[in-house]
Amino acid sequence: MKTILTYVLCFVVVAAGWLAVSLLCWPVLLALQALTTTLFIPHPAGSYVGLGFVSTARLMDFPTSFVGALSVPFMNVPLGFIAIIWWFGVLLIVPSAFKRYRTKPRGRTSRAVRWRAARSLLIFTAVLFVVATPFLRRYEIVTQDHLYVRHLFDWHERAYPLASLKEIHVDMPEYNRGIITWDFRFDGDNRFSTTAPDIAALKYLLSNTHASTNFKVVGNQMMMR
Repeated sequence: MKTILTYVLCFVVVAAGWLAVSLLCWPVLLALQALTTTLFIPHPAGSYVGLGFVSTARLMDFPTSFVGALSVPFMNVPLGFIAIIWWFGVLLIVPSAFKRYRTKPRGRTSRAVRWRAARSLLIFTAVLFVVATPFLRRYEIVTQDHLYVRHLFDWHERAYPLASLKEIHVDMPEYNRGIITWDFRFDGDNRFSTTAPDIAALKYLLSNTHASTNFKVVGNQMMMR
């Protein structure tokens, strides 16, 4: 009986710990979202609708379900896991610095402890920011007349005129295995693929272009034709 209770207790502790870590990712993802929209997208904020990566981690999308609360790091991979690493770094640096601070006499020595802790935290944050920068530069946005895309290895954004959008095709893997991809096909054999596009951006494209599709949007749900 004790063994069963131990397993149950361990499961509860692990689940509660992961829930706390997941929710702590939210403010970090919001900060990274703000950096993305202000520093890395060469378009005025508010002049576009995010089709893909840029539309994640908004305040109004705070998870209201238990599954959503546990899934925050997966909302923008790998930035969510970079946020987890940052919190673990804070957990290592701050308590250690506080313990040293309490054992030092007040004055110049205690100020040196605080400065070392702040410097360590700043260096750690800067290193993670450098690691995250390539992922912050990704975006897929829809403006009034173009669809702009810059993926991980794109040096410059690619512009696709909405007037040349001829098809949006959903590729459903067989037997529900694999990743569902959305293919955007333009005149001149230009195309790109994405995953899990924003429903508001899809509605905008469907109502402002003549693109054919193999799906339809009913409310906020996508249904295959």
